[in-house]
Amino acid sequence: MEIDERLRYAINSPPVVHESFVDEAVIVNLNSGAYYSLDKCGLAIWNLIAAGASIGEMVDRISGRYTAAREDILAAVVELISSLRREDLIQPAAEGNNLGIAPDANSNGGEKIPFEPPRLNKFTDVEDLLVLDPIHDVDAAGWPQKGSERPPRT
Repeated sequence: MEIDERLRYAINSPPVVHESFVDEAVIVNLNSGAYYSLDKCGLAIWNLIAAGASIGEMVDRISGRYTAAREDILAAVVELISSLRREDLIQPAAEGNNLGIAPDANSNGGEKIPFEPPRLNKFTDVEDLLVLDPIHDVDAAGWPQKGSERPPRT
C-alpha cells in the first residue's frame, strides 16, 4: 500500500483536549468521555501532529531519535495515526495547514535509542463524568447530574 507522506493531520478540537508532559501526552475526547495516553515515541508523534507536521516529517524526526529502519518507523506512525482517527482524536488537516516544521536536533544527546512502536492507551473508567455538562447539567445545589436524571428546576 502506497502512503502519501505529505498528508497532515490536525487535532479534532474542540471536542478533543490534550496536555503534553515531559514523558506523556494525556488526551480527552469530551464527546465520548474516553481519555487516552501516549508515551515515548507516541508523545513525540502527537506533538508533531499538533505542530502540523506531515507524515514524512514525523518519520524523519523519529528516525533521527531511534534505531530502526525508516520503513518500520513509517509503518508505526501510520498505525498510530489510524488508531487516533478511529478514536476521532485527529482529522485530516485543511489544505495549506503547513506550519513549516523545522529540523530538530536529536533530543537524546546525539545517541539513538531503541525504537518501540507507539501504543495508544484508552481508558473509559470516568467517561460518565467527562461527558457531563457541568454548566447545564446540575441539580439545585449545583452538583453535576446526567442530562436524563436532571431534577426539574424550581
